[in-house]
Amino acid sequence: MMEKQRDLAASFPEDQASHKRIDQMGKGVEFVTSYFNTSAQAIEELAAQCEAFRDLCDDFALANEEKERWRRSTSSGRQQRIAEYQELIDSILIDIERELERFGKGPFAKPY
Repeated sequence: MMEKQRDLAASFPEDQASHKRIDQMGKGVEFVTSYFNTSAQAIEELAAQCEAFRDLCDDFALANEEKERWRRSTSSGRQQRIAEYQELIDSILIDIERELERFGKGPFAKPY
């Protein structure tokens, strides 16, 4: 099965290059592109040019993962941790939007 996927990817070099670029950018960029309803291409372009933006995307993805982990928790500090992570997520989101606008890539539609 994996060999078939490799052969298929090799038959479309532009797709292969795109997938390789996304893999190099990391899961954070992938998460940010899925977070917004539009603009995946613009986000990927900025991420390809700016390591600090990629790091911001990684932080955003990690904060969202941790918030979800705390949502599933039964710990007594659960609500406080969820609130703290939501505050962090909101702050990082503002930074991401600011960077996208600064580079002429925003504003974007959010999923909420």
